[in-house]
Order: sequence, then structure tokens, then C-alpha cells
Amino acid sequence: MRGANIGVETKNVLVAGVDLPATKYKQISQKKEFYGRLLDQLARTPGVAAAAFTSELPLEGGSNGYITVPGDSNPADANLLVEWGYISPDYFRAMGIPFLQGRSFTPEEIARGSEVSQKLLSIYESAKNPEKVSVPPDLSFVAVINQTMAKTFWPGQDPIGKTFRNGDTGPQDTVIGVVGDVKEWGITDKTIPQAYFPATVLFGWGGSHGTLVVKTTVAPSSLIGAVRTEVRNLDSSLAVFSPRTMDDVVADNMQDASLRTYLLGVFAVLTLILAAVGIYGVMAYLVTQRTHEIGIRMALGARRQEVLALVLKHGIRLTLVGVAIGALIAVGLTRVIAGLLYGVTASDPLTFVAVSVLLILVSVVAWLVPASRAARVDPMIALRYE
Repeated sequence: MRGANIGVETKNVLVAGVDLPATKYKQISQKKEFYGRLLDQLARTPGVAAAAFTSELPLEGGSNGYITVPGDSNPADANLLVEWGYISPDYFRAMGIPFLQGRSFTPEEIARGSEVSQKLLSIYESAKNPEKVSVPPDLSFVAVINQTMAKTFWPGQDPIGKTFRNGDTGPQDTVIGVVGDVKEWGITDKTIPQAYFPATVLFGWGGSHGTLVVKTTVAPSSLIGAVRTEVRNLDSSLAVFSPRTMDDVVADNMQDASLRTYLLGVFAVLTLILAAVGIYGVMAYLVTQRTHEIGIRMALGARRQEVLALVLKHGIRLTLVGVAIGALIAVGLTRVIAGLLYGVTASDPLTFVAVSVLLILVSVVAWLVPASRAARVDPMIALRYE
């Protein structure tokens, strides 16, 4: 999981939340000016390669909804949720998300986003039944989509220029670009279709909070103070919250899995130790029980090597049978832990081979040690052993 590709570059990326109070930032122009100036100042800060804004952070989920695609008759597509993201143009560069086709937003499209969303908000608020509102065709947005969305709704086609609607009667969106997939809800979760819109669209809907994404050329934590300073310079009443690196975001997302892995690992090691000790004890006891037999064989002329080979042969035969039975039972129980694994199957051959070899070695030692000890004993003492 630590090495899984989540679709973004986590190295040297600082993220921090900012929330503009609605009472103070009522106008869209105020929000645009604040974030525009903040991102410009951060981009000019020494050690910063790129600065951006996003409404949703990878691995932490966000908002989503259903879409309608003209000409799509597949009923399954109507039930697919599409993730929404509202970003500034430099978001893809700051996060290291590659463009696969098309382009990003132009300044004109960014400016138009807030105008259109504000007009739509007025229409919806004045309508008696917002779900039945017929949106004028000139009120539309542009969107950058991820690869999964392109393959899902337009398989084998060029998605650039394709359109879709938010819901059944929502505004029409035109695809202008395709970027790589990003894990939005968790490392182990399936990648879902995703559409990105200019951040100004969010401002037009009334949103004002989001996350700053700063790509650095130095240690990200060293720029937390600079981010706080730039925010205070623009508005002394504001503060950033939850400043952390993207590596921290990944670690937080893995917290439950890490704890579960640690606990299961501890129990697994204890179980393996108990199994090894148990096998050694049982096998050693069986060999000890044959001390009398070993004395008879040596009294009749058997050499030490022959006695050891005989005992070892018998021990290996029992061990192989036991390991085979145990492996079959383990394979049958793999479905119990299949849901806890990521990137590896429950019937991982390497694990089965490694554990089997270890238990065989433990068994061989358990047979050889007492057998070797018994073979060195005087035959007369061994014959009298009970």
C-alpha cells in the first residue's frame, strides 16, 4: 500500500486548508481576489515550484453526483457516480497529475465559470421545483475529466469536445482535457470517474473553503510558516488549518491498515513461534521414545550415520505429511483474510513456501538433535533406557 500509485506525486507537496467566512466574503469577486493574490504570492515564494487551490484532496473524498451523457443508452452508466473537483489551473502541475489529452482552463473560461454558476444559482433559487428547471443552453461549463471517466462514458472515442449534463436537467459541460486517474477515496478503493471544473464555479455556487496545494523544491514542512504568513498578510483574521505533507495524507489514510497489519503481524509471529516450539517438542519426544530402539540397533552393529539417516527419514516423512495437510487447510481458509490484503493474493506462493520450509527445518532439527544425542550414548545405557 505504501508503494501504491495514487495518481499524484506525494514528494515535496504541502497542503493546508483555508476557510473564508461567508459573512466577510459574500461576493464572488472577494473570493477570487483573495485566492488569486494568495496563489500569486505563494508561487513567488522561494522554494515553491507551484501553488494551487482545490476543493477536494486526494484520498479524503469529496462531492459527487450523477450525469447524463447524450447518446449513452447503457443503463449501468446512469447509476455511476462522478466525482466533482473545483481547482485552479496549476493544480495538475502542483500534484504531478499528467495531461493525457487536451488542455487546461483558459483565463476566459475561469472568469466565465463564476458568472454562469451565479446565474444558475439564481434560477434554481427562484424556481418552485429546482429539479424541473430547464437550464438555458448558453449556461454551460468546461471540464477536465480523468481517464476512467473517458473510458467509461466514451469507450474507444475521442472524449475531447464531448458533452454531459449534471443530472438530468443540469447545465451542459464540455470536455476540454483528459488527465490521469487519482485515488480520491482511499488507496484500496476503486478509481471512479472524475470531472474537474474551475474553482470559480465553486465560488459562484457559494463555496469559499478549500485546500492549498504547494509543490516545493525544499522540505515541505519548512514552508508552513511562509504559507501562514501570506494568509495573514491578506487577512489577519484568517488562519490555515491542518498543514501537512501529502506523505502525511497517505499515512493518515493507511492508519487503520497499518494498525491492523501490526496486530496481525504480532499474532502471526507468536503463532509461528508456538507452532515451531510445538513441533520441536512433539518430534523430540517421539525420538526420545525410540532411544531403546536406537540402542538395540547400535548394539547389533548399526553405525551412527545409519541410525541418524533412519530417524531423519522417518521424521521427514511425517513432517511432509503434516505440512501438506496444513497447507491444504490454509489454502481453504485464505478467503477469511482475502479482504484484508492489497496488492497480494491470499494464496501467495512465496508465503506458503517460506513458512513450509521454516517448519520443515524446525522439524528436522527436532529429529536430529535428540537422535544425535541418543546415538552418542553407550549402547548398554540406551538398552536400559525406559
